[in-house]
Order: sequence, then C-alpha cells, then structure tokens
Amino acid sequence: MRPQQIRLKYKPLPDLYRCLNSPRLINDYLRPCIDQNFLQEEFFMICLNTGLYPLGWLRVGVGDISRTLIDISLIASTALLTRSTNIILAHTHPSGTLSFSEADIQNTEQIKEALKLFNIRLIDHLIFTPTDFLPLRTIHQLQ
Repeated sequence: MRPQQIRLKYKPLPDLYRCLNSPRLINDYLRPCIDQNFLQEEFFMICLNTGLYPLGWLRVGVGDISRTLIDISLIASTALLTRSTNIILAHTHPSGTLSFSEADIQNTEQIKEALKLFNIRLIDHLIFTPTDFLPLRTIHQLQ
C-alpha cells in the first residue's frame, strides 16, 4: 500500500474591494462572522496580503464565558499556507468588558513574536463586545 500524500489546497481570492486599514473597517468585515449571542469567547484571525486586503478569516478557537485557548501553531500555519504577509487578531468578550487583560496582551505579544520568524506582521488585535469594539493598537504599541 502506498503512503498517503499530504495535499494542501487553498485558492486565494483576495477581497480587493475591502482594504482593512482601520479598526472600523475591520469591525465591519468581521462582525458578521461572530456568533451574535455572545455566549462564549471566540478567537479569530484575518489573513491579509501586503496591501491589507483580506484573503479570508478563520475562527481559531471557541472557549467558555471568560477565556479561549489559543494555538499559536494554528495561527502561524494558517498564515503561511495562505501566504499572508499581515494578520489581524480578534476575540470576543461576552461579559461586555471593553478592555484587554494582561493575558490578552501577553498572548498577543507571543503571537507577534512567533509570526516575526516568518516575516508576517501582526497589524492589530481587537476585542468585540455585543455593542462595541476596541483595537489594541490604540492603547498598546504593537509595532
């Protein structure tokens, strides 16, 4: 019996009508993908090309009411497989709290450092609540 060949398939179809160069545009792009019940935390990534046009998004994890486990290798491998040069992260806060925890900031920094190994830039990390959003780059320097 012949060994199974691994085949990876991705057909890039960049959305060339949406340059995600502001938190408001990121909100408009991703909010329809979020479970509007806000019963549990969800963690997302948006893959972008060099012009900040989205190649697509992925729900990286779903957790409980107050946390989500994040697999950095899934984020990095998805970015590599889609040939992304930029990434945006986002997660929900079902509690409605519009602030980043210390753990949120530490996780963001770890992901940023991991992506640097592949010359992939983390553009921003947003928190979504049922009624609002907050970008991390407005309160914490990512660059």
